[in-house]
Amino acid sequence: MAAPKKKTSKGRRNRRRSHSAPEAINPMACKKCGALKMPHTKCAKCNDY
Repeated sequence: MAAPKKKTSKGRRNRRRSHSAPEAINPMACKKCGALKMPHTKCAKCNDY
């Protein structure tokens, strides 16, 4: 089985992982009550879409 010849540097490792970060969430205000909610989900306070 193949083994790495040299140590992978922290910079190279982190550049490789740069696309793996979770995406930022963008909450929006509910149109009825104004509470923050996730888009395309019902509001936790007023149960409105």
